[in-house]
Amino acid sequence: MNKLTLLMFVIIISAANIFSQSTTQKVASLENLTSIMPAALTPQGDTLYNIRFAVNLIDTVNVNKINVKVGTTFNGNDIYEGNYYIYEPALSDTSITRDGLRLTGDAGAHFQGVYFYKVTAEDFQGTPYTPYIKQQ
Repeated sequence: MNKLTLLMFVIIISAANIFSQSTTQKVASLENLTSIMPAALTPQGDTLYNIRFAVNLIDTVNVNKINVKVGTTFNGNDIYEGNYYIYEPALSDTSITRDGLRLTGDAGAHFQGVYFYKVTAEDFQGTPYTPYIKQQ
């Protein structure tokens, strides 16, 4: 009987941990779709990049808004800052488009080759989930 009680306790704790982890992280991954602009368009000696990205969500349960920052420094937004409202596309940044659980964005052309990305999903009360941070 004690083994059965212990087993049930472990299963309940494991299920609670899985549920709490899935509710704190909503961004599954971020893809860097950045490409080099043709050499004819760049000034001598510099490389011009077309900064594009794709945010892949785990789910949209209780998600109202996605915030994206792209910067040359950690937590910076000097390259791009935009947002997308999951259920109110009219309020969304027009440089981000959505197809199911995938949001694709365009931050424009820039000369810097290394960027920091920060993606945060917010619930309907404006409370952020755990942010997704990546350096490319």
